[in-house]
Amino acid sequence: MSAGAGRLSFHDPDGSVYLAKDAVWRALRPAAADRIDAFLASEPAAALTRRGNLPATIKATPPDPSWTESAGADARWYRHERLSFVNYPHEWIPEQLAEACVFTLGLADELRKSGWDLKDGNARNVLFDGLRPVFVDFGSFQERDDSEPVWRPAGPVQRHFLLPLLVHRHLGLAPSSVLLGRPDGISHAEAFGCLRRWRWTDRHVFWLCTLPTLLSRRRDAATRPVRPAMDPQLCRVAVDRTIRGLHARSVAMLRGMADPNSEWAAYETSRAHYAETQLQRKRDAVTRMLDRIRPAHVLDVGTNGGEFANLAARGGSRVVSIDMDLDALRAARSAAVKQELQVLHLHVDFTAPTPALGWNGAECLSFDQRARGAFDLVLALAVLHHVLVSGRIPLDEALSKLASYTRSHLIIEYVDPTDVMFGALARERRSDFSSLDRESFERAISRHFRIDEQVEIIPGRRTLYLCSRSSV
Repeated sequence: MSAGAGRLSFHDPDGSVYLAKDAVWRALRPAAADRIDAFLASEPAAALTRRGNLPATIKATPPDPSWTESAGADARWYRHERLSFVNYPHEWIPEQLAEACVFTLGLADELRKSGWDLKDGNARNVLFDGLRPVFVDFGSFQERDDSEPVWRPAGPVQRHFLLPLLVHRHLGLAPSSVLLGRPDGISHAEAFGCLRRWRWTDRHVFWLCTLPTLLSRRRDAATRPVRPAMDPQLCRVAVDRTIRGLHARSVAMLRGMADPNSEWAAYETSRAHYAETQLQRKRDAVTRMLDRIRPAHVLDVGTNGGEFANLAARGGSRVVSIDMDLDALRAARSAAVKQELQVLHLHVDFTAPTPALGWNGAECLSFDQRARGAFDLVLALAVLHHVLVSGRIPLDEALSKLASYTRSHLIIEYVDPTDVMFGALARERRSDFSSLDRESFERAISRHFRIDEQVEIIPGRRTLYLCSRSSV
């Protein structure tokens, strides 16, 4: 992405954010900058940075003069270390949403003990760097205010984290179904409408949906009284109890999640179409190819249970894994967590990637914008036939998209229409792919890549290709 990628935020009254190729830049108005300078000099900021939960930040001059014009002459500029791949809550799986919630509330509790606090509970304040949550909204740090008994970020925390998790728990909807296109999250009334069936029987639904909805109706019908001033110590205790109560609820919801349960979540234990010797041949070939090219950044398209993404991560690569099957992705992340592998899992459909959102499509960049030229290697193993059949994407279009993501290499598995899994997908449409064979596939590949190596995994049915960009 070019240094002139430009402004990403438009709604923060304290400043704005700009994206460059190797860093994120923040412009802050003087009053906000004074506050952030004080925070960056504090021990909590140093501790968060050491743990990797806060990007390393320095004051610096921005690289693009036009940014100074749009931010204002009095703005002060900060350069943040850029994470390896930008990601958004509407691409997370439920476990990531719950972990980000636990992290945000734990961070607030930690900050308040040192005289600081958060002024916002938006889920977009957090990104994942592999498995690790990172808080990126420096404008949210403020000195603790003990004049009110209400913690204002509690509402956003519920709308962005806890209510979407409740909807997933009872209806099975992914965070993408709830948060995509909802910059303010889901309201209590919307969640109550979805979860009315459980309004009395589920304690989380009662406290987070039923009670707030009933109370809001009473408030709407009466004039809200002016709250008298309270003792600062009592206010502090009330806010701390609110934060810890929400934290306990988020931990309980994370621990209470059902196990992944879909056809593709169990794919790696039910691959009857591979003999064990054939599967080992595939593992050995991918391992050898990874050792040959040693990629720093890898994208695994259609990761299923994450076996080959984890193989790349064990070799030292930073890996982003995407899949359209939510439960398969949950199983993949669970495996990575158990092995302590820094893989970033995103619920993204290759045939319909996450769109750009916000003003001029610039506030949340599309997956294609973020992935373009971002990887040294793209893995597309046992996925292309899904793209062709289920996604109805032409072969050349699919290969062109894969080529746009990689700076250097592609490892792709060709699955012949005679393969049992291809036939199970195509069914009565099998004749639509009668012209597809290895020769036509290699011709299509050659329009975008150079074929460096090929390994036949299942004779006549599956072949693995290592390809490099024509310019490499």
